[in-house]
Amino acid sequence: MAVCINNLRKDVLIKLALELGLTVEDDKKMIKIRNLIQENEVLKTETDLVYSIIESAKESVEAVKRDISERLEIDKLKAIQNLVGEQLKLSKLEKEIELKNMWEERSVISKLNL
Repeated sequence: MAVCINNLRKDVLIKLALELGLTVEDDKKMIKIRNLIQENEVLKTETDLVYSIIESAKESVEAVKRDISERLEIDKLKAIQNLVGEQLKLSKLEKEIELKNMWEERSVISKLNL
């Protein structure tokens, strides 16, 4: 039974090729990677092994995606936290300026009333 690799994503194809001991450059087109894999004897003779490699490659790719997604979410939360902190600092400074202006106005009014 032949293994169908036509519907695999490029990153999975690259991992499969590497597991089969093939040399693949990242800039190669998918069709060339597919052809390279299809010419390999292991694909034709060890279908169970190839299916196992494909599943492992898919899981690995998904794990990397999850990791990247989690890192992006953490970075997003840190950025939001920093933004909130800066907004609080700005609000505090605005209140301090407002209070200072009120004291200055009061001082001017007091001097005028003398």
